[in-house]
Amino acid sequence: MPSALFLDLRERVAAALAKGASCLQGAARFKFSVSSACRWSERFR
Repeated sequence: MPSALFLDLRERVAAALAKGASCLQGAARFKFSVSSACRWSERFR
């Protein structure tokens, strides 16, 4: 089970991408890899 902090971070990345940010912008803002940001966004859709 993921930790609460990590789950919260994934939700914030997905929310930022849902509001129109690109995967590259979301990854840069939250300091994660672009592929992770895109994957998390896909999972939350």
